[in-house]
Amino acid sequence: MSKKKVLIYGSGLTSRIIKILLSEDQYELYETSPPKKNIQTVLHPHIFSSVFLRYLSKYVIKINIFKKIFREEIFSKLEKKLQNYKIKKIIFENFDFKFFENEIIFFNKKNKINKRFDYFIDCSGGCKIIKEKLQNKLITLYLSKSTTLISFYVKVLFNLFKSKIFRNNTFFLKNFHLTILNQKKDIYSFTFVSNKKIDKNLCERFLFKLLSKNKYEIIKSIKWFHSKSHFIYPKKDLKSYIPIGDAMMKTDPRHGLGATLGLLQCIFVSKNLDKQNFDDYFDKYKSFFNKIGKKKSKIFRRKKLKVLFRFMPFYNELRILYYLRNQKKLFSEVLELID
Repeated sequence: MSKKKVLIYGSGLTSRIIKILLSEDQYELYETSPPKKNIQTVLHPHIFSSVFLRYLSKYVIKINIFKKIFREEIFSKLEKKLQNYKIKKIIFENFDFKFFENEIIFFNKKNKINKRFDYFIDCSGGCKIIKEKLQNKLITLYLSKSTTLISFYVKVLFNLFKSKIFRNNTFFLKNFHLTILNQKKDIYSFTFVSNKKIDKNLCERFLFKLLSKNKYEIIKSIKWFHSKSHFIYPKKDLKSYIPIGDAMMKTDPRHGLGATLGLLQCIFVSKNLDKQNFDDYFDKYKSFFNKIGKKKSKIFRRKKLKVLFRFMPFYNELRILYYLRNQKKLFSEVLELID
């Protein structure tokens, strides 16, 4: 019996994870990427929640979730594991394509090449070309959420006390959320997220006050916008197209759920790809999308932030368990699909 052919489209975190999870004997894997690498992919400060780390370690790569883990370390481990698998490449620009209920045909008329795939897994984050091809075969829900994101990559030396505070934390302030992630040794990303009007000058002034007692250097910065959240899924007569991550479900960045949702979706798809019954899967994620769209974050006033700063270093080592417990409640309905 011939292996089923799976084409994975995308170059981000979820594409790496699904390649590893599907790299078994029953599938013949192909990969293709968007024509241009988006700078946001390079600078995007992924938030690795406790649930993400727990399930990444359980299903994908072994990591110590209680140890300090850098973003670069996770991507390095994923790339190292991918080297063990044979995944064939297709140059996306050379082909046109058509979707059918149970297959996808990629073709190049000039060179008279046709390639047939059983599944097209979209990890692109929402490619316009794909959506245009499938516009009559997809159901789309939108929630208007106008959000501004400004990220700074900063080289800064912290003492032990402050390094624990700034390791991987989100602070919910009056005018914006500030997520601080330790990307690698002495390199931190500071991401300001707000549904109000903010600009780089405002954020840089805040950074100066926050880091004024430390020697620091801003290496890179980027500003982008999230205009609306979406949930996109195929109609029942299209079983060959499977969206994962932002291609299926893009939520308000203030919640920091993208990496976790992408991972959980990858795990489910890898376990159920041949069953082709995704009705319950799409229903549960649609319910979660509507629930999270109404979720509001707590606001910590600045005076409360000072109290938190005093408390956090002593709590930091155990907080992974505390957050894991609370986050499993948040993700309970979609975790039921894989547990």
